[in-house]
Amino acid sequence: MPDASASPSAINPLLPDAPGWTYGSVLPFARDPQGQLHWAVPEMLRQPINDLGVALQLPGAVASGRVPLAQARALVPQATVGLASAGLGLNPLLGEAGVGSLGVFAGRGAASADSSALARAMSMESQGADRDAIWNATGWYKDVDGKWKFEVPDSKARLNTEHLIPQADGAHRVPYQGTRLGDILHHPELFDAYPQMADTRVVNANNPAFNGYIANTPNGPVMGLAARPADDMLSTILHETQHLVQEHEGFARGGSVQDFLPDDFAKNYREEVQNINYYADRLRARGHDPDKIWSALNSYRIGKQPNSDALAAFNEASDDMPNTLDKLAQAHKRFKVLEFQRANAAMNYNRLQGEIEARMVQERHKWDLGEETPPWETPGDWPSDPLVRFDPMSDTAGLRASFKGYHGTPHTFEPVEHNPFGEFSNEAIGSGEGAQAYGWGHYIAGAKNVAEQYKSNLSNRDFINKVRDLYDETYGPEEAEELINESKSFTEPQKNLLQALKKDGWLGWDYPHQAVSAALKHPEDYDLSPETQKALDNLGSLYHIEIKPEEHELLDWDKPLSEQPKAVKDAFDSVNPVAKHTDNPDFHFHQWLRSKSAAKVLNDLGIPGLKYLDRLSRGADVNNPTRNYVIFDPSNIKIIGRNGDMLEPVEYNPFQEGESK
Repeated sequence: MPDASASPSAINPLLPDAPGWTYGSVLPFARDPQGQLHWAVPEMLRQPINDLGVALQLPGAVASGRVPLAQARALVPQATVGLASAGLGLNPLLGEAGVGSLGVFAGRGAASADSSALARAMSMESQGADRDAIWNATGWYKDVDGKWKFEVPDSKARLNTEHLIPQADGAHRVPYQGTRLGDILHHPELFDAYPQMADTRVVNANNPAFNGYIANTPNGPVMGLAARPADDMLSTILHETQHLVQEHEGFARGGSVQDFLPDDFAKNYREEVQNINYYADRLRARGHDPDKIWSALNSYRIGKQPNSDALAAFNEASDDMPNTLDKLAQAHKRFKVLEFQRANAAMNYNRLQGEIEARMVQERHKWDLGEETPPWETPGDWPSDPLVRFDPMSDTAGLRASFKGYHGTPHTFEPVEHNPFGEFSNEAIGSGEGAQAYGWGHYIAGAKNVAEQYKSNLSNRDFINKVRDLYDETYGPEEAEELINESKSFTEPQKNLLQALKKDGWLGWDYPHQAVSAALKHPEDYDLSPETQKALDNLGSLYHIEIKPEEHELLDWDKPLSEQPKAVKDAFDSVNPVAKHTDNPDFHFHQWLRSKSAAKVLNDLGIPGLKYLDRLSRGADVNNPTRNYVIFDPSNIKIIGRNGDMLEPVEYNPFQEGESK
């Protein structure tokens, strides 16, 4: 138990022990150093009384600054015992937040920001100090969004319920006419840091599904709060306040589940529910059981045999009302895709760094955390791959509409009607590296230098081997050149390079394949002519790619089976039901992901492809890892450039429906 006498000027025991005296355990006597007996409070009562003294003195000592938060946190258990012995609780004395609780994450734009401490933090980072050392020395840290932050204590945060309307169920709500944040929230440290925040308008949230929200209006941000008990409302206010700070400081932002759903999701969902109810009513009117039929459809969807009751109901409906059953099955398929979209959207909403940060504020308020606890040690199950978004209406790192990529290949695609650079085709799958090591589909690199390696490695290896195969050492260079020119296995760019190398005297080598190898592997060692350099640049293709699906829609190869969406786990379980009982289910899962059948199943589930760490990021500790992508359907890929030549802005867009004007 902490020693309350460790800081006598701050917390004084109500019954100090006299030096050298021995107190009776139960009897009210004490013996002085000379052995004389005296009346005294026995030992069994002295500790509870002193504990109560700590509890009574602690709030004032913290408020006056005589006891630091760290020491106060150590004394809280003792104070709690003392109050309990008196039939009291700690919160009435210390407030809802509790002693030592920390809260809102602020930045350099705060009026209370310690710029000298920030300068020290930045200096320590430049010298290689880790974040724990920086935090302990300065109180600042650099977050995953690249922003420097410190923490504003919320130990004095209180909900001013006198400005709220009490409800019959014990909750409180905001008056219908609205109020100011500063009127319902007592938080001097926050408003010292951001004085203008006290004037934020607060309104009653009509939708009970939301605890709270922030809405941007022409007159500034508005905070909406649902009717909740005082503790819950205070927690929500701190969460939403962090979103206000994010907007003020330019931190990574939060969002909503709707941000990750198609614009027509609500309409499609409502229509499918209506369709399902309509077909179910028709089946029910003829004596069939729609619930059992739905159960059968669920089983068939993941490749499982329905139970006997469901199978019987399905077969009876199939014999009696095949058209209605078929329409219900089609609606079921569309509905399951919508359900997956909604679950995936909720998962990605929870991955938004702005939401993670706001939830951390709530958790750090909830738990009795002291100043020594850095943000990254906040209790909770936090996503390991947060989405960083700075503006709800702009592209972001890891969250981009029609994001860009690159594709390196020794081939040149044939032009098509709408695109002079050509288009991807499933018939060409496997003509690159061929291994399809991360799934069946079209491979796109997120990093340009990775795609350039594929282009170079594939082109160089293929070209040199073909030249060597057609060359026989019994022939001279001119005879070898003739054989190569007559061959139909060389592309025009390859023949152009051979012609340019011949004009360059084969770079001093005796045979063409030697010159090709030298030019491809070490061009910097030779004084190449402009024609040869141009031919080298055009050898192989580096395509600039635009991908229709958003990155968060893709399955993450690097996540274990246990962290995949439920629909994916169910689909895999249907083809390999014993894998989850093995010692290494992830091995079997990734074996399945490599198959063409998996690509079809995932595409049907609404998962258009997958992503995996590329060779530069795999197994490495990098701050901004890059990924490659496997896209199942070529219609989701648009080529927008080749070897630096880009499409002019044109009317046609394969991602838009209808004809171009």
